[in-house]
Amino acid sequence: MNTLYIIFFLAVLFYSFYNAIVYQKRRNKDSKAAKQAINTLTYHRELTEKECKLLDDLQEQKKYKKTHKRLDNRVYLLNGKFERHGIKTRYNTIWHNLIGGLEVTLDDRGFDYLKEYNTTEVIKTDKLPVVISLNESFSLLNHIITEKQIEKGEVGKVAGSDVELIHNRKQTSHEVQAVRKQWHGTIGAFLMIPALFFMALTALWDVYSIYGAIPEGLLFVVALYFLWRKPKFSKPEAIRTLKGVITYSATVDSSENIQQIKPFMGTTELKFENMYWLPFMGAYTADDTPVEVDVTKDGWLMRFGTYLSLETEEKKYPSQPWYRHVIMTVTATIALITALISVPTLTNNIRPDAAYYSVVFKQLYLYAPAIFMVLNLILITIHAPLAYKSYHYNKQRKMNIHKYYEKVIPIIK
Repeated sequence: MNTLYIIFFLAVLFYSFYNAIVYQKRRNKDSKAAKQAINTLTYHRELTEKECKLLDDLQEQKKYKKTHKRLDNRVYLLNGKFERHGIKTRYNTIWHNLIGGLEVTLDDRGFDYLKEYNTTEVIKTDKLPVVISLNESFSLLNHIITEKQIEKGEVGKVAGSDVELIHNRKQTSHEVQAVRKQWHGTIGAFLMIPALFFMALTALWDVYSIYGAIPEGLLFVVALYFLWRKPKFSKPEAIRTLKGVITYSATVDSSENIQQIKPFMGTTELKFENMYWLPFMGAYTADDTPVEVDVTKDGWLMRFGTYLSLETEEKKYPSQPWYRHVIMTVTATIALITALISVPTLTNNIRPDAAYYSVVFKQLYLYAPAIFMVLNLILITIHAPLAYKSYHYNKQRKMNIHKYYEKVIPIIK
C-alpha cells in the first residue's frame, strides 16, 4: 500500500513539474513576443472626456482596481491573432490572453467577438494593455453604458446599437413561479443532509446517543418545515423591454462543429435556461425583423416576441417543485447504506413478536441505529415515488410546451 502511495505521489509530482516547465517556456516565449509587439502599437487617438470618466468609474470597482489603472489618455491600435493559455492552480486556472503576441486584459464579454485575425483598440495601464474595442463590434465602453441604462431602466436608444429600451415593468407571479417554483423546498432538502449526518453519528454513540437526539431532532423538524412549507417566492424583479434585431454568436470547436449559440440584443446577451427556445427564436427572427424581448437586469429572458413566454408556459402547464424530492431520496439512500455498513448486526435484532418491540421502546438509546435506519426507509418511501412522478411530469411538460410552440411558430427545416 505504501509503495502504491509513493508511486502515485511521485507521478503527481513529476506531472506538476512537467506542467510548470511547459508553462514557464510559454511565459518566456510570451515575454519575447511582447517586447516585439509593444513596439508595433500604433498611436490612434485620444480618449474623450466621457470615455475617461467611464474607465475611471470602472477602475474604481474592486475587481478592476489592479488591471484598469490607465497611464494616459492615449488609444493604440493592436492587430493580430488571438492566443490563450494558462496553468491550473489549486483553486482555479490562471489564463493569459494574447493578441498579436502581446498579453492583454480582455473583458469576458469580448470573447464572443473574436475572429481569426483581430483589430483592437487598447489603452496602456500599469499592468497589461486593456482592450476597449474589438473588431468594430465589441466596445467595452458601450457595454458599461448599456449596463447602467438597463440597471436604471432609462427608456431610449441603447448605446452603440439600434436597440431601444421601450418599457419597464415587474415580474408577474407566473414568471416568478416559472423561475423559482421548481427549487421550492430545496433549502429543507439540503438542511436534511446535516440533520441526517449528525443523527447518524448520534446513533453510533450507543449509550450516549440520547444526549444528542434532541438537537438533531430539532434540526430534522426544521428541515421538514422548510421542505413542506407553503411556497414563499422572492419579490418580483425589475423587467426591461428591449426592441431590436437579434444577432447570434456561435462557438465552434477545432472540427468546425457548433458547440454553443448565444443570442444578443445589441450588446446584451439574452440568457435562457429552456434550451428548447433556441430553434423557435431562430425561426421567429429569420427575416431580421425587430422583435420585443422582456429581460431581467442580468439579461435572463422572460418573454421573446409574441409567443415565447415563461408566463404562458406556467399558466398552460404549471411546473412542480421536484428537485427537493430528488435531493431527499439521494440523501436518505446514502444515509441508509451508511447505516447498514456501519452497523451490520442490526439485521440480527429483527423479531416477529410485538412484545419484543415494546421492550425496545423502553430502551430507545440502545437501538438508535435501528430507528435511524427505519427513519431513512420512511423518507425514501415518501420521496422516491414523488421524485419519479415529478420527473416524468416535468419531462411530459416540456414535450407539451414544445408541441404548443410548434403550432404557433413554424420551424425552418
